[in-house]
Amino acid sequence: SAKKIDFEVFNVNNEEGQVVSLPIAKGKISNATWSLNTNKVLLKVSNGYYMVDLGQTKITVTALPLLNGATQVNFYPQNDDELFFIRGKDLYWTTKAIPIIKNVATYDINNQNITWLSYDGLLYQGDLTGVQTNKISNKAFEIKKGALYEVKAMGGLTFLKENAGLFFLNKDIKTFEVFYDKATNMKSSPDGQRILYFNDHQVITSSSEKNHQDTILLDSYTDTISDCYWLNNHYFVVS
Repeated sequence: SAKKIDFEVFNVNNEEGQVVSLPIAKGKISNATWSLNTNKVLLKVSNGYYMVDLGQTKITVTALPLLNGATQVNFYPQNDDELFFIRGKDLYWTTKAIPIIKNVATYDINNQNITWLSYDGLLYQGDLTGVQTNKISNKAFEIKKGALYEVKAMGGLTFLKENAGLFFLNKDIKTFEVFYDKATNMKSSPDGQRILYFNDHQVITSSSEKNHQDTILLDSYTDTISDCYWLNNHYFVVS
């Protein structure tokens, strides 16, 4: 029989595991994006995308050729049947045939709003149609060719990640300022009160009580950290 890639899901609540075989023989799962209700997970394998639906009696795996060549693919929080993604320099919504916003370097979706960094270096916010738009930064952030960008609104702040550098938007002067010099990624706790930041060897946290200015080193590791996850509002897992 042909070889297949197996994707294993482990439920920390009932300590049960499930193995899902993807209908492909070659490739590597490079990213897994979960829907808000955790019923679905979007897997990136090489340059292709596959949707695994765990919310049904029988687990289904569906190839998504529409997303070939797409980047920054995310679920719409209110409907896990809909996806947002960037192709070229434009932002698409799977319910629309044409781009909803053009010239987008990175974006974040929160409820019915989209926050995005434009290639003009300014940060904007608008509704899902891209029609109602507000400029929320005044000073252009230099967009560097080949750099990877990510914008996230969490804990009452708006963060911008440029490669491993982390910046936050100063709401008083509407300008990005350095927050932390090296961060592989960051994750908000389920209640939104704390944020974890981690790099290759350290895990740091901050709290909304002090406007996230209280960065505290939680732990250091000799081995390289590949990822970090909140289990609940008080405990996290490091791999």
